[in-house]
Amino acid sequence: MERREKLINPRAERVKRVAGLSRRSVRADSGLLRFEGPQAVSELVRLGAGAVRDLYMTPEQIERYPNLWDAARAKDIWSHEVSPEVARSMAEGAQGIIAVADASVVSTEMPVLASDTPALIMVLPETQDPGNAGTLVRIADGAGARAVVSCSGTVDLLSPKVVRSSVGSVLHLALPRVESFEQAILDLQSQGFTCVGADGYAPTTLQEFSAALQAGTYGRKIAWVMGNEARGLTQAEGDSLDLLVSIRLYGQAESLNVASAASLCLFATADVLWGSL
Repeated sequence: MERREKLINPRAERVKRVAGLSRRSVRADSGLLRFEGPQAVSELVRLGAGAVRDLYMTPEQIERYPNLWDAARAKDIWSHEVSPEVARSMAEGAQGIIAVADASVVSTEMPVLASDTPALIMVLPETQDPGNAGTLVRIADGAGARAVVSCSGTVDLLSPKVVRSSVGSVLHLALPRVESFEQAILDLQSQGFTCVGADGYAPTTLQEFSAALQAGTYGRKIAWVMGNEARGLTQAEGDSLDLLVSIRLYGQAESLNVASAASLCLFATADVLWGSL
């Protein structure tokens, strides 16, 4: 049976509670996450329906995405029709589609990997823009990575803006968070990972690394470390890694942005790791 309630007051306490999930402290205290936009919310309803507390959609979006509304109703998710003003008060830029779910819907534990299993992981020491972070999670997901490890200098990967930018990919892989980048690298190395950083001035090119990976030089567990958007990896971060790799540029661009670099690096590695299975 459909459970439907129309919300029109943008100053209602429920609206304020949903809006408050923008803050990390509120998410931690409540154990809830906010999902925004048609893609992320659709994937949430598909994969994590049991953890979804509420779905909020404007009349326009109910008409535009009837399958989403019907899927939520079929899974007995409490569905609310909301005015555009309420939707904007809950989450500016959410396109009139918002859901609240238990934080447990996203895995934050490092996956346990067998010693002989190929694995790909991304590490973010200091990614500060939520849009970039969400895009990097989506890239990692697309390349078949098992986890994206974020360190203390990186934006919270469970923030609504990151979740929205990931287009639902936060539901597909683990998102462990660690305070110390140095300890994260040591832990990965102790598990047999080769930790590789993208650096525009490294003598080893991505093509050379891929060939060596194909030959078995670096094993079958790779952790790609993507540096800060503006300055890349620090000297200390680079020194802690097993290898630095550069992307060969053929035009006059000085460098690539972090998302472009991550796409090239992770998919080149994925081609080797998964192509050998």
